[in-house]
Amino acid sequence: MFRNYFRQSALTFESTAFQFKYPFSVIRNRHIILDFSLVSFIDPFGMLFLKYLLETLTLQNKVEIILKSRDVINYLVRMSFPAHFTGNQNLIFKPDLNQISLRTRDLSDQLIELISYPAENDDDVDHITEQIVEIVANRLPFYDDIEDSFQTAISEIISNTQVHSQRNQATVCLQTYGNSIIMALGDDGIGIRAGLRAHGEGLLDEEAIEKALEPLVSGRPGGGGMGLTELSEKIRMKNDCLGIRSGSGYILIENGVLRKGKCAGLPGTQIMIKLHKYQAANSM
Repeated sequence: MFRNYFRQSALTFESTAFQFKYPFSVIRNRHIILDFSLVSFIDPFGMLFLKYLLETLTLQNKVEIILKSRDVINYLVRMSFPAHFTGNQNLIFKPDLNQISLRTRDLSDQLIELISYPAENDDDVDHITEQIVEIVANRLPFYDDIEDSFQTAISEIISNTQVHSQRNQATVCLQTYGNSIIMALGDDGIGIRAGLRAHGEGLLDEEAIEKALEPLVSGRPGGGGMGLTELSEKIRMKNDCLGIRSGSGYILIENGVLRKGKCAGLPGTQIMIKLHKYQAANSM
């Protein structure tokens, strides 16, 4: 039996990058217990990370995940998290999230539940991008400052999913908090380093992620590659936050500073974008 105690109170980009170091892909034929009893808060990226973690582990292992916080349990149910594991016989939720029902209300202007969208063609990419942009534009008063780079970056991220994902799916989750927003986007593809082709040769995963932020490096063949570059520059200027995990590396841009390092390897690439209203005064 393999037991992992998650010893932090929040499941976020930062906590997953800094605590999870074990290469989960090498665990096989085990009974795994993931103890999240201490977790009292989970944000969209934490939920996205948890989805890919559980999918990876349950390929070849029996997994139990223990939850205690009523707020976390209700949030996972509200955000349609259990639906992603329907029919997965290797996963046990304690308590059973599938047995918990909540009164529904329309929150479509505040969040995007954890959804895996098809990204098989440009129309799919445009559909996902438009839904994300509509929510962000309606909630952030200073959205005009980042509109072009934000929309281009989101489109490029999802378009890369179309090229590199094993299942041609982009998983998206978004939550507004007052006039702030956290969004998470991910796929189960080949990862940034492999996607960079010649640009990624000889680089560690975290170095490849940083390389992908350079102009004209991360776009699809034939064009693109500027949206994420421009968005990352504006996030640095505004002291917002951008986190990217791919392979066994991560980068985190926060308060204008870039950190990078090792983390537990998962398939594909997962991205977190955090934008705040109070930074509008610094947009000039």
